[in-house]
Amino acid sequence: MMKVLLGIVGFMLLIALILYIKRWVSKVVNHYYHGDKSKVISWVIVIIYLALTFNFHSSLAIVLLFGILSFFITDVFMFIFNYLIKSEKFNKSFKKLSETAVIPVVITIIILMGAYVNAVTVLRTEYDVNTDKILKNGKLKIAQISDLHFPTTMNDNKLKKIVKKISDEKVDILVLTGDIFDERTAYDEMKKACKTLGNIKTKSGIYFIFGNHDDNHYTKRKNYGENDLLNELNKNDIKVLADETVLINNDFYIVGRYDKSMVSHDRKLISRLTKGLDKEKYIILLDHQPLELKDAAKNGVDLEIGGHTHAGQIWPLGVAAQLAGTNENKYGIKRIGDYTSVVSSGTGTWRYPLRTEGKTEYVIINVHEK
Repeated sequence: MMKVLLGIVGFMLLIALILYIKRWVSKVVNHYYHGDKSKVISWVIVIIYLALTFNFHSSLAIVLLFGILSFFITDVFMFIFNYLIKSEKFNKSFKKLSETAVIPVVITIIILMGAYVNAVTVLRTEYDVNTDKILKNGKLKIAQISDLHFPTTMNDNKLKKIVKKISDEKVDILVLTGDIFDERTAYDEMKKACKTLGNIKTKSGIYFIFGNHDDNHYTKRKNYGENDLLNELNKNDIKVLADETVLINNDFYIVGRYDKSMVSHDRKLISRLTKGLDKEKYIILLDHQPLELKDAAKNGVDLEIGGHTHAGQIWPLGVAAQLAGTNENKYGIKRIGDYTSVVSSGTGTWRYPLRTEGKTEYVIINVHEK
């Protein structure tokens, strides 16, 4: 019932959006054409605009999406100026610049610049998690890199700077929680990034799980195969966990899952992966997509670390995905009893170096024994 309701609301919003775009396009077109000719031209532009906007694989679609946002911002400015600024000359000039698309274009450029800076600026995010379980040193420090999509937002030199920052953290482990690479990553770029990531200094190793892009199954023209990636990761002492569990220093477990998208592999249930584990020890689950959280909590997982969502990346796509229930944790920390889910917004971005929702980050998780 909820899905039907969301579908109806979504359809109504889509109609409202089309009419809103039509209103703005008509304003601009009417400055150059009049009569029936302007109406036809306006609808043709609207149809083309919408067709291009809904192709999210295209950078042009994102620019056009920012254009719609700029229309709204311009309307807000016009509303505010009409009430706050009593100068008729100023308001007429602003209206003219708006209706000839000058103001929306300037705002779009500003949004693009801000989105680029936000995408390429990698921040440090830190979380503290408590546990009743006993840890050898009374604590555990974990670093996470997720959704790097190398090299969309960075080259190898920038990645080396992030590697140094994480090495300086003196973490116990580093987890690479999927989509470190994607279909646009060249073979040589993948090899170089594996070598760079393998240089991160940790006390107890680096652990990798597959995301939905790492094995290139979304394209027929693959730059490298799954085995090529596995070879490079292993060569650089990065341990791949593909529905596997490892006990680290007889202290804590790391359980790594195949991604849900990897239908060529028999992805095991969480109950099967945690069966037989000593539940007195701390259990960390790595799963790229934040799904089945209640199942993880029920089967003794203490901490689950993932990514995939990019915290939306391009507003309002993240909000829409959250309303549709695509992911159970969009970003940050979510707790279910003694279980904690941590979802990163990503150390890079997908497809284009633009971000208007969330931040680009590497994550530090401090687990403290109570």
